[in-house]
Amino acid sequence: MAAALLLGAYLMAVSIGSPSYWWLGWITLLPLFHAIRVFRPLPAGLAGGFWGASLFVCSAVIGNNSIDPSAFSLVSLA
Repeated sequence: MAAALLLGAYLMAVSIGSPSYWWLGWITLLPLFHAIRVFRPLPAGLAGGFWGASLFVCSAVIGNNSIDPSAFSLVSLA
């Protein structure tokens, strides 16, 4: 499940950074929605936090400037 969440976050970062891949943003949410559906509330929240933190890191690594690389952004996404 963690690999699917990480891949979804990476593809979301790609989607945010490139207007031609806007449609990819809808597909990348599927692992997150699946985690929310199958886990109990606390693990689902942790999965969402992992996805948000992964989105932040992936966005910073690929050089996407649409997410501000600050501690506030990391806390907000996680």
